[in-house]
Amino acid sequence: MYNVLPGITDPKDTACLWRYMSFEKFVSLLATRSLFFTRADKFDDPFEGFTPPLVKEGYARTLRDINIFDEFQKNCRKYALCSCWHQDDEESMAMWDKYHLHNSGIAIKTTSGDFKACLGEGYDVLLGKIEYIDHYEYPVPDNISELSMLYTWYFHKRKTFEHEKEYRAIFFDVPMSFTEHFDNDGNVINLETTLKDYKFPETHKIGKPFQVDVDRLIGEVITSPYIKNEEWITEAVRSVVNQYGFHFNVKSSTLLDEPDETV
Repeated sequence: MYNVLPGITDPKDTACLWRYMSFEKFVSLLATRSLFFTRADKFDDPFEGFTPPLVKEGYARTLRDINIFDEFQKNCRKYALCSCWHQDDEESMAMWDKYHLHNSGIAIKTTSGDFKACLGEGYDVLLGKIEYIDHYEYPVPDNISELSMLYTWYFHKRKTFEHEKEYRAIFFDVPMSFTEHFDNDGNVINLETTLKDYKFPETHKIGKPFQVDVDRLIGEVITSPYIKNEEWITEAVRSVVNQYGFHFNVKSSTLLDEPDETV
């Protein structure tokens, strides 16, 4: 089951999504039939999940204490588990290089519709496109609860990351004891008391794998453009795919092929 937050863009089901990963992670996906969601506080971007300052000031009365809310958000990031994808019609050389996937890299191609369809029934996932913003100039949005304040900003990143063209799925895996600190409208009952009394236990060290329909998820598998003269590597990937009982189309990237002068 999936949901899209108000104000977050949900691309058309035909939109192409790409996931660039190592061969080892690809094999793990096939073997476990699960997609790994990483804790937001484990990403490199220190702004992950934090509310822009103008928004916090605009809702200062609701938040009661901005500094306390900052500390609250920092603690909550360990419960935001994310799966990040690149949305584009074409394969991206920049993404191959970003993840240093020169010899054993794999690109999975799917669509927004198939990604939604592959998700299991046992958890609620929020998904949508990342909006790239000026963090320090972003204005106050209309009608937002404290609960939305916690969730919405995982779908916003600074403009310096705009080249990532990111599509994201997030599962908030909060302990049952944590939910007791929210009222029926999704507002934190008392931020100061919560920070003082609640220990924010780590439920997962790095993240958590989620069972998915791998056949539905993967439309095509592409091997790194840097192995253009090593067809045996692509053949080896095909062999592994077949070994695990799948029949995806596996092909070599053509991004670094010589130009065809006959065209």
